[in-house]
Amino acid sequence: MDTQDTRYSEYLKSDKWKAIAKRRMEIDKYECQMCGARGTANNPLEVHHISYAHLYNEDSRIYEDLVTLCHICHKGIHR
Repeated sequence: MDTQDTRYSEYLKSDKWKAIAKRRMEIDKYECQMCGARGTANNPLEVHHISYAHLYNEDSRIYEDLVTLCHICHKGIHR
């Protein structure tokens, strides 16, 4: 894992990211915005970066640059 990957991985564990992700999920009413899933242990909800233009500074772009997806839909987008 290179330095950028390590930084990103650590960021996703941070209190800042957790608060931003929680707020995005609240906005999306804890539903996947692609399929409507509410999240389960086998298919949890995740917050997807629509672009990485505001990476590490998402709090100012929480409405237009992030979206709640279930793990299955999120994985599909990254294929």
